[in-house]
Parts: sequence; C-alpha cells; structure tokens
Amino acid sequence: MAATCPRCNNQMDYIGQYNIWHCPNCQHKILPDSGAGPFPSAQPPAPVPGPPPLQQAPVPYPAGPAAGFLQPPQAAAQPQPPQPARKLKHSHILSILSGLLLVAGAFLPWATLSNSLGASYTITGIEADGIFTIVIGAVIVLVSYLLIIRKAKGKKSGIGLFVVGLVALVIGAIDTMGVNQVIEEKKSVMAQSGIAAHVGIGLYLTLIGGILALIAGIWVFFEREKA
Repeated sequence: MAATCPRCNNQMDYIGQYNIWHCPNCQHKILPDSGAGPFPSAQPPAPVPGPPPLQQAPVPYPAGPAAGFLQPPQAAAQPQPPQPARKLKHSHILSILSGLLLVAGAFLPWATLSNSLGASYTITGIEADGIFTIVIGAVIVLVSYLLIIRKAKGKKSGIGLFVVGLVALVIGAIDTMGVNQVIEEKKSVMAQSGIAAHVGIGLYLTLIGGILALIAGIWVFFEREKA
C-alpha cells in the first residue's frame, strides 16, 4: 500500500527497519500508528509453519540370548582397597599353645591316688578349678585369633594375655600346693594303708600354660606392629 506525504503530496517510502514512513522530497517522517493519516502498520510476515520434527521411537532391547549383547553398559565396580595380609607370628603360636595347654590340662588328672593292689583314683581339673582354666584358655585362643586377623591391638592384647596368664598360673600354683599339702599331711596314714598320691599331669600343664601365656603377653606387648 502506497502513502502520500501530507506536506508535499509526494509519495512516501516505508522503512521497515525503523517502522516509519519517510518522504524523500521534504524529509517528513510519520509513524504508521500515530493517527496522522491512513498509513498502514507494516508487521513482519508470520512464519510459515513447517512440518513437525521427526521423533524416533525407542528401540526395545530384545529378550533371549542376544539380550546380553545389547544391554546398556553397567557402571564399573569400584576397586576394593587391599586388605592387610594375615601373618602368623611366633608370639601368636606361643599364645595359642598356652591356651590349648590350659584347656587340655583341665580335663586331665590334677591329683592321683593308687594302692598296692593297682587300683587308682584320679581327680580331674573340671572337678576342681579347671572350669576357670578352660575359660581362660578359650579367651587366650580367641585373642590370638584376633591378633592374627588384625582385629585386635598388640599393646592391649599383650596386657590381656599377661593378666589371664597370671590368673591361670596362680590357680595352678594354689592347687598344686594344696595337693602337696594334703599328701604331706596324710603321708603317714597313706603309707600304712599302702596308698600313694601325687600331683597329676593336668596341674603341670596348667602351670606350663600359665607361664607360656605370661611370656606371650610380654612378647605381644613389645612386638612392633607392622602396617
């Protein structure tokens, strides 16, 4: 649509960049929407709608033997930190041996009586204080195992082994002295009756186990812990 300049009646040009009508003769300018005359508003042409974009349907993964080749990649497993190697030391062997001796000694004779006819009578540890030495021996074996798998600290375990070993040694010593005292008191009576009495092997194993536990405790306490 053409427009005429209201001042000079010359034909005006529309400048779309500035949305304005311009007269090249008198340089008069008029906005299309100013109401100064029948100047149409020039709007940019509406965009022509194009075809909608193509959407690709998701491809389902097949089932069956081929499914393993088309599965999406799985996240890689995080590497586990290396575990410290389990090392059996001489102190561990010594402590385990002491615990086993204490347990075995409780089931063996602590005192034995025999007569001239060959009959004998034995008193085992579990009939006396052997129950306590069994518990102590089991604790020593358990602590030794924890030391081997590095679940226990050397300093604290050494103190623990020393304490329970001392208790076992005291129990063995007291019972040994008690048996010897009874034998000494009844020595004359047993001699007249043809009865002999002596300390059983179970007490000796208890004494040895307690001493070994003491040594193992000191050894573990001063042993250097390696990472």
